[in-house]
Amino acid sequence: MRGPAHVHKRAAVLLDRYGITPAKAVDRVEGLIATLAEYGCAPTLPTPGYIVQRYPQFLRHLQDAGAEIAVHGYDHVDLGVYPPTEACEQLGRAAQVFAHHGIEVYGFRCPYLSCTDDLLDVLPEGVFDYSSNKAVWWDVASSTGVRNAATTLDVLHRLYQPTSALDAVCTPWTRSSVVEIPVCLPDDLELHDGLHLGREGMTQAWSQILHRTHRRGELFNLAFHPELAWYCQQPLVRVLHEATRLQPPVWVTRLRDISNWWREKSSFAVAISHTPAGLRISFTCSERATILVRGLGACGSERVRCPEPFVPGPCTCRPWSFGPRTKGPGQVPKDRGPGEGWDGAYYQLRTRALHVPAEPRPFVGLPANTPKRVVSFLREQGYILDTGETAAHCGTYIDAATLARLTSEVELINYIEASRGPLIRYWRWPSGAKSAMCVTGDLDALTLLDYASRLFVR
Repeated sequence: MRGPAHVHKRAAVLLDRYGITPAKAVDRVEGLIATLAEYGCAPTLPTPGYIVQRYPQFLRHLQDAGAEIAVHGYDHVDLGVYPPTEACEQLGRAAQVFAHHGIEVYGFRCPYLSCTDDLLDVLPEGVFDYSSNKAVWWDVASSTGVRNAATTLDVLHRLYQPTSALDAVCTPWTRSSVVEIPVCLPDDLELHDGLHLGREGMTQAWSQILHRTHRRGELFNLAFHPELAWYCQQPLVRVLHEATRLQPPVWVTRLRDISNWWREKSSFAVAISHTPAGLRISFTCSERATILVRGLGACGSERVRCPEPFVPGPCTCRPWSFGPRTKGPGQVPKDRGPGEGWDGAYYQLRTRALHVPAEPRPFVGLPANTPKRVVSFLREQGYILDTGETAAHCGTYIDAATLARLTSEVELINYIEASRGPLIRYWRWPSGAKSAMCVTGDLDALTLLDYASRLFVR
């Protein structure tokens, strides 16, 4: 792509987007950050180390304004073609430049999403908290009416190598010593330069991803490039405005906060003990934890009304008891009740302990020989798993034959969520949010010279 034909084709575009000095790019980025802040959004800007080296004061200014500056390699090169140790040196060199100039280092995104598993394996522990390099493709472009497969789109698709959202659940996962936070595609270059969509088309495509990730309770990690900031600003604002209206809410945040939360959530646990009436379940978690319950018929739910006359003490209208009732028939004040309606069949538990009958157990039961990758995936999704002798007594049990038929993450989650048994789980996101959203923009260059220097790196 860096031959004479490509350079000539890109020249007119770059002359419009960059100047000899950084003034045009600086105004563009500062204006966008100020606009996003009006909607409670601070972006994450993956930036090459050589850009930080050239413009440290500007990058510190963006950091002070609330933006997160992530590592984007040192040079803007395809790290996937480097030996893992040399690619690691690129990232390490950039991290040193960041630290030298007072830029906090939390995570990294490789140019062209070119991180490999081998690179993750050789990363020194403790340098990075997260990686954001695996891509999930949401098939929204076809519904915009533009179906031509442009060269730019094809090239980017080959570079990004995304997994289809039909198969992959778009949430973080732990890989080696880092949290991998997936990127959502198509990005702005694919929509604008590849499919030649206008602002309305970009808005429509990103809005569809927002609604699909919210419906599925996943992450919308929107990716753009600040060289198109003025063009993307209207679509970004409209999508963010739409996100503020969704319920349960969308958590709009930075990649570093997603990583911190995912690590915080990984320490959550439950303690299960037997009582004469059944089981007592105690939750060990932070205040931000979202604990969801379904199929319990609790009196704290807005969907259920207790048919019995009010008497002091535990409610006996259902076998699932949350403790003393404090008001009239089956009505518990929302600010004091143990649970409240959340979404669909789920309500959010406000206490940190509850009593349930011994059977059916409100967990996900799995065979003892379930593959470790499946167990790890479901635990990171917040499910409480039972792989012991009582697994078959769970309200949701997945036998070995069924597991073999569920060939994708999406099929596995859909099967669990479609089951009718009682279920208790930790949710993916904090403080009752149903989904999460990040705006991430690769700040590759500020001037024409910055961009041109990429052509001479080998």
